[in-house]
Amino acid sequence: ITDAYGAFGPGQRLGDFELLELAGEGAFGTVWKARQRLLDRLAAVKILRVELGFDTGARARFLH
Repeated sequence: ITDAYGAFGPGQRLGDFELLELAGEGAFGTVWKARQRLLDRLAAVKILRVELGFDTGARARFLH
């Protein structure tokens, strides 16, 4: 399984986070259930859609 944009999948690591499963998708990107390895806890990781990364307004709304 990968997200709708094909960039991420279960088992992939982003920094200290290991993606476990896709939790949801929305207009801005995807949300993954993940494990924060250092603290050994579950977390949600929201990933911005690639094409929105170049739009400063969209990036600001995502971060807000």
